[in-house]
Amino acid sequence: MVCGKPLVYRTQARTEKCFYCGNKKLAYVVCPERHFVCDSCHGQAIKDSLKERILRSESSDPVALSLRWLEEYPFPMLGCEHAFLAAAALLGGLRAAGLSLSDPEIEEIFHRTEAQARGGFCGLTGICGIVPALGAVLAYLTGSRCGTNREQREVMQFTGDLLHRFSELTGPGCCKAYLWAGLEMAAQRIEEFFPQVRIRCSIPLCSFSDLHPHGCRGARCPYFSNS
Repeated sequence: MVCGKPLVYRTQARTEKCFYCGNKKLAYVVCPERHFVCDSCHGQAIKDSLKERILRSESSDPVALSLRWLEEYPFPMLGCEHAFLAAAALLGGLRAAGLSLSDPEIEEIFHRTEAQARGGFCGLTGICGIVPALGAVLAYLTGSRCGTNREQREVMQFTGDLLHRFSELTGPGCCKAYLWAGLEMAAQRIEEFFPQVRIRCSIPLCSFSDLHPHGCRGARCPYFSNS
């Protein structure tokens, strides 16, 4: 985001100053020049735009929405912007399918996502930010919170299933693959709770393979396209 050089992924945090806001925070991801962008600043303009697009969505296909927004906004190849995109695409599809959504509800889901979607933590803790993003949507819709019974169990089973699926897409991992696999699973699971809400996911063909900094999995990825 700053100089364009390949990122360095640390296994131990060090205090760095954010290039944009100047706040000092523990950092795992920097460039060779030690440029650091905190999670609060990373992709903020994209997050703000996605919130607006949810309420103007005209497609009930979350995958199609994600592809459109990936083309319209300057998403990096990898990064937790994809967590907010996952939540936004799912919410946009649900809104177009007839589910009522308000600005405060969208803000709440983004707030929950921001609390757990952290850059590089997919490798450091095993939790991809797309998991809490989609979990936040299901949790909000079902009313899950600490102390609930079926609702919390169902959300935790869903996020566990997401992690298992994502683990099958590693070697190396890819935010785009996690995004589309997660949206497909979320659409299926939400229909079990709300059969009156009909959302269907198209099958994406990835056009981002050449941009992967760690090397695309190629034909081993279900979304890979030779074209």
